[in-house]
Amino acid sequence: MKSTPCGVWRLPRAPTDNVECDNVDDGYDDDDDDDDDASARDVDDRVYDELWTNAVAHCYEYHDHTFHEHFDGESPTIFFPLRDVNEYLVKRVTKNRADFFDDYFVFDTRVEYVRETTDGASGSDGTWDGGRRGGFLVTLHHLPSGRKYDRVFDRCVWAAGENRVGSIPKSLRDVFIDGGAVFGGGWKCEHVGGGGIEGEKHIEKEMGRTEDDSIVFVFHSAETHSIRTHCPNRNVLIIGGESSAEDMALQCLKWNASHVDVATRQDDWCLINSTTQWPGDRVRVHLEVEVCSVEYGNVALRHVMTKWPCGYVPSSNDEGNGQYDNDGRAVILKDIRTVILCTGYDANLNMLDPRLRPECEMIPKYNMGDHHPSIFVSDINWSKWKMKNGDNAAHEYTGDVDGGRKRMIRKNYNHPDMHRGILFKNPNMMYLCEHGSDIPLLSLDVHAWLLCSYLTRRVPMPTVDELRTANIQQYMDQMHLPTIRYDCDEAYHEILYSKVEYWGELEESSSSEDDNLDSDDNHDEDEEEEEEEEEDSPADLDEIEYEKYQLRLLCRVMEEGGYPGLCIGNYESLNEYGNRLIKYSFLSDETRHCLKADHPEDSEWRTFRDADEQAKSVASLYTGTKARPLNKRWMDINDGRRTTIRNGGV
Repeated sequence: MKSTPCGVWRLPRAPTDNVECDNVDDGYDDDDDDDDDASARDVDDRVYDELWTNAVAHCYEYHDHTFHEHFDGESPTIFFPLRDVNEYLVKRVTKNRADFFDDYFVFDTRVEYVRETTDGASGSDGTWDGGRRGGFLVTLHHLPSGRKYDRVFDRCVWAAGENRVGSIPKSLRDVFIDGGAVFGGGWKCEHVGGGGIEGEKHIEKEMGRTEDDSIVFVFHSAETHSIRTHCPNRNVLIIGGESSAEDMALQCLKWNASHVDVATRQDDWCLINSTTQWPGDRVRVHLEVEVCSVEYGNVALRHVMTKWPCGYVPSSNDEGNGQYDNDGRAVILKDIRTVILCTGYDANLNMLDPRLRPECEMIPKYNMGDHHPSIFVSDINWSKWKMKNGDNAAHEYTGDVDGGRKRMIRKNYNHPDMHRGILFKNPNMMYLCEHGSDIPLLSLDVHAWLLCSYLTRRVPMPTVDELRTANIQQYMDQMHLPTIRYDCDEAYHEILYSKVEYWGELEESSSSEDDNLDSDDNHDEDEEEEEEEEEDSPADLDEIEYEKYQLRLLCRVMEEGGYPGLCIGNYESLNEYGNRLIKYSFLSDETRHCLKADHPEDSEWRTFRDADEQAKSVASLYTGTKARPLNKRWMDINDGRRTTIRNGGV
């Protein structure tokens, strides 16, 4: 159930089974309002006009449609406009079959509801794995005609995308509404903005505002088509700490924002803080804060303690959610006119009967607590479990930590309610997910192949008991990695969190001007310190092992599903190609970390995407074609439909 190309794959017709498959719209909105659904699609489409990838593109090149082939022999850059990525995915499945989408997709059709039925079709032997009979009754809505009808299917694969519906926390929304902010774009709210400057003047008049009473316009990061007109010559606040916040900060600078503040509840280790230099020094990052009040153009931030996935909150006696360190610290951001919420996305499961949904949702929330006991692993006798300490750097700092109750957050192909995308309570119901991978497009493709292998019976589907056993065993295996146990075990987290020597020195990325002291006399001493900082900290070494583990898990899925065209090793070890993927994965981090140290003279314009030196070390896994630097500075590239790799605009 998905109507836009993502994680697509090519699958020859199965030799013994004819599998009927319809791919339809996923019921984006909660309502039956057709205009809302169309608006949602417009938002999705326009995102491709502006944004770029933030990881090395060569990690998701496919064996059956290489970059060399797609770009007609032209060497690509290591970062792409999203438009190029979208075109690449579509071309992959249409190059040998131009009518692919016409033959296998049903467009302009929304899935209204999916529920189990005992009256439907069944497998050729009357059953499906697990002994279940029947299938799924699917109610469809053809939008142009308004006709609704039912169809019955044996199996159902949810592939609507984990990042499908923009998410805005209610508490955050309420703060801005109480402060008189206007939600622009397509979000339903007390006021609806948009329409550029003239639209703002109209709203000011309706609300009784004067020119001195600045209106704050609020957008979700998906609404790039609306955000662009609200950036020039304005102070912008971005809320969030991951890749979307980084993307929007750079785009706002390109759209001539006067200054950008970024506020995040996360601490030093969030992605937004890894960038050591922003163009023109026009971005300021505020860590461990949240918006507490809004009054016209003044936005107040208060300090908040980070709550980790395992439930641990440092220096807090408050057991509730949203713990605060009431030390009096506060930041007032003045004359903020535009706010961009990079607060993530939710998977849309509204079209599924609750019995077909994971009990812990697609991504189990960190604050579920005992209300969702399935996120706690109770099938393991943790009193007898011992962490392997020979292969990790953390043990020197933690010693042996007794095993207590641990959470199973959805990470590295683990989910409390499913394994390999198969729902335990109904194995006919499958989910195509990213599985927490740092290379999501490759992971989606590999898992899509596995599910297709199950559906066409190329590969025997495991029983539910086998899936549960494999899920628990995988969880036990990955708990030997400090990076994962740190997220899942509160007792372990508390001990390791306090070991400053383990984490090493953080690179200063958002320090104030007061910290940048002129010290010519200490120049040699500073150089020595920089050299020392280049050495990997113990935490860095464990992070490398964690990244390798992610790929080793993907190797296992490749083997299980018979994934063709690419071998990156096996579960025991990675081969040359797997190690190159690891290198490329870390390369995007390197482009951020080295900005200030390597290019202080280019501080007015250079971004992590201006990675000339790093591009020289990247080549296709399949053809050996070398990557190339951008043709011009990223800040000078004219985004939009005309800017692609093909026409030399990149």
